Amino acid sequence: MGLREALIAKGVVSKADKARVERELKDARRVAQGARARSSQVERERAAEAEAARLAALAARSERRTRLEQERERMTVGLQVRQLLQAHRVRASGPVPFHFRGRDGRTLRRLMVAERAAENLRNGGMAVAWDAAGEPCVVTRRAALRLAEIAPSQIAHFVVDTEGISAPECGLPVAVAVPDLRARRVS
Repeated sequence: MGLREALIAKGVVSKADKARVERELKDARRVAQGARARSSQVERERAAEAEAARLAALAARSERRTRLEQERERMTVGLQVRQLLQAHRVRASGPVPFHFRGRDGRTLRRLMVAERAAENLRNGGMAVAWDAAGEPCVVTRRAALRLAEIAPSQIAHFVVDTEGISAPECGLPVAVAVPDLRARRVS
């Protein structure tokens, strides 16, 4: 026999009081159970928010790392381009105009080069590249091939397919002195 039954048996507590107390206890248990459910829901939500924040921080860190790597790669390529142009620039100024397309692809630019340099530019022995200031410069074939790998936008004019171009029979016509074969009176 429990305490409640003993109190009812002694007449200290009535049955109505007992029912009221049991209802209050039942309500308190229900409230406590709801609070536990709400607290577990709140904890699940907090855990989900913490996980989402962790994933967002991880993604931001990854994006930042990728951006830094791209920036480092861009700077490295820029440095390589500058070094290539400084090391392999050809001083080829002269009287012959050499025309090539501008950066926008629509305009025509002119560069005054030596006759031999113009021939090399036409047959792929040299190339025209853009320097850091945006001005055209003549570079060797080796530098142009390397530029084509790392920064193709820096090349203004480069003949890659040289099949048959540098063969003597395909070259530019050279003025040949034709002897005068007219009949003449010998004196």
